[in-house]
Amino acid sequence: MRKVKTKKLFLLFRIVYILDRPLIKQGFRDRLLKTTVSWLSIIDSGIQLTAFKWQLLLNKQDAQHVWGFCEMSNLKRTLEESVVRAMDGRDKELFPFLPYIFQDMWELGTSPETVTGLIRKHLTKRSGVSFLDLGCGKGAVSVKVAKEFGYKCLGVDAVEEFIKEARRKAEEFEVSDICKFKKGDIREEVKGYKDLDIVLLGSIGPVLGDYFSTLTALSEVVKRDGIVIIDDGCIEDSSDFTHNSVQKRIDVTRQIRDSGMMVVDEVFVSREEIEGTEKGIFSKISRRCLELAEKYPDKMELFMDYVESQKEEGALLGNEIICSTMVLREKM
Repeated sequence: MRKVKTKKLFLLFRIVYILDRPLIKQGFRDRLLKTTVSWLSIIDSGIQLTAFKWQLLLNKQDAQHVWGFCEMSNLKRTLEESVVRAMDGRDKELFPFLPYIFQDMWELGTSPETVTGLIRKHLTKRSGVSFLDLGCGKGAVSVKVAKEFGYKCLGVDAVEEFIKEARRKAEEFEVSDICKFKKGDIREEVKGYKDLDIVLLGSIGPVLGDYFSTLTALSEVVKRDGIVIIDDGCIEDSSDFTHNSVQKRIDVTRQIRDSGMMVVDEVFVSREEIEGTEKGIFSKISRRCLELAEKYPDKMELFMDYVESQKEEGALLGNEIICSTMVLREKM
């Protein structure tokens, strides 16, 4: 096994060396860069280079892509850590309590109405459409897409209780024959699909890495004329604010361009909309966390820390962080 990893690492550095040669054509160079980023998910997570070493091996722009993948990607985290971070938590011990904390909510993040509106606007094809919802939560978006358009939908999430609830909702809305759900790690599941019409990555943060590595992975899954919908946030270029999982607008734009994709539409969420929604969410989460703290006093700090993290995130959304839902497709 060690010999195989060594060979992969050697080939990686050969690719890295070629990337920095000025005579290599841009298109070929971009494909090599995508391969390099892809291989980073295969090589053991213990093999990491510092940002300074990447700068020595690559030009500045490529170093940012590769280092951004290493820094932002959840690929090196356990499944539980990845899910808790996607839910704005800080401690993986929170994982088994998530179903209890979110029992009062069906829609977890992405607005089904926004997604259905964007699909109606940008996908002319109406029959035989395939829809993949990565990090689907309790399936609100998939169920409503299946109900409105009759698309064949598949939602994937790591929380088993969320998947069970999603299946119940599919039965309730009478779409269980075309809307399916499965428990799984989307970091692995995404590798098993091809030629899909629509892929949704909604409100789960950089689970697949930064925008370049995320779109590089999704470009292998969606059809050439298909669309990718991402619900996420970014930071204004003029802001001094920084966040370990949110990028500046200029970096997001650059990475989208370098991935070979383009934004064809974007729906922004106003500060007023966010404040109204966040108040309701925070109230429900706080109540359930207090109940858990009372039931498990030895874990009180865990639950109170989650309440605090939710409060902090709520204060950032719409203020320091701009929230939007983007439609992307491959450049023709």
